Amino acid sequence: MNGKIYGVPNQNYFAYVNGVFINKKFADKYASTLPSGGALTSYSDLEPFLDQIKAHEPGVTPVFMSNGGIAGGVIFGGLDWGFDAFAGAGFVAATRYNDPHLQVVNMYATPEYQQAVALRWKWGQLGYFKKDPVAPDQGAVAVQNGQYAVLIGQQAKPNDIPGIESHFGIPLTVKTVGPTCISTQGILQNMNSIPRSCPHPQQALQFLNLVNSDATIFNLLCHGIEAKHYVFVNKTQKLIGYPTGITATSDKYNPGTDWMFGNEQNGYYIDQASVGIYAQIQQANSTAARSTAFGFSFDPTNVTTQIAQVSAITSGTGSLTNALSFGQLNPNDLPKYLAQIKQAGGDEIVAETQKQLNAWKQKH
Repeated sequence: MNGKIYGVPNQNYFAYVNGVFINKKFADKYASTLPSGGALTSYSDLEPFLDQIKAHEPGVTPVFMSNGGIAGGVIFGGLDWGFDAFAGAGFVAATRYNDPHLQVVNMYATPEYQQAVALRWKWGQLGYFKKDPVAPDQGAVAVQNGQYAVLIGQQAKPNDIPGIESHFGIPLTVKTVGPTCISTQGILQNMNSIPRSCPHPQQALQFLNLVNSDATIFNLLCHGIEAKHYVFVNKTQKLIGYPTGITATSDKYNPGTDWMFGNEQNGYYIDQASVGIYAQIQQANSTAARSTAFGFSFDPTNVTTQIAQVSAITSGTGSLTNALSFGQLNPNDLPKYLAQIKQAGGDEIVAETQKQLNAWKQKH
């Protein structure tokens, strides 16, 4: 920001695309109602499938949502609607990811957002959501038990890169929605920084260099000690497993935090299905479209108060985003929220973002 480096991204998966994750059992059973191929043109493409679940699968709710937000709201800056929304600007200010003119808009006032509100409201009225969201700690179990057919608003990985299945523990069919894109927000979520209070900043920086370049140190942190916490199943493939008598639950060192630091390209694979995914990730990162605003970081200094006021309307319990996520936002109520955003300073945030983006564009 303004020529200074405040954080360094750890090298992993940057090419984001929003996804729909369908319980494979139901996806196979009602395959004729789903579009062929791996992509949807819009979420409304799911409606024939959701109708079948509602009509023929008693005890199964078509769409999963929890009050932890898994139904999706302003996910990664509205990318599923084609927007690059700026984190520092409270996500209210955005530009369309492929706009060469970098025009900044209030994302909540766009036709794309209005269409999303109308669709979620329609789904709520049709009973595709449960009336009350599931508690986050119960959500994964409910999905594993087949109580839901679809999860929406999740981040997918292009090229069918595995990963989501391991989180929910059941086979899932993945359909992508919207562009595969690299945005600044996608980079910002996995960053490492050195606190200004650090007594040894130079050594800390040297250590960051090591976990990004030294495969031995990276895998020691990720997987522990060879023969004690893991063994090689196939050294050529960099595939590891547990030593005899050790399981995932009994392993004394199994943090599962590879994605949080370092360079995943140097990592070992923990199951046969994942062998080779790092090359796929690298390919996706190098070929995904970049937002025309990629690299721009918003400085909130001049509109800090307005951002706080707008965020109180758009985020949290009873917010605009929550109401959208749960299909509880009546399209007729959207103008009320837009008026509140305007009164809270939304226009000032948009204007300040446009000013900074124009200045950034002149330098790039």
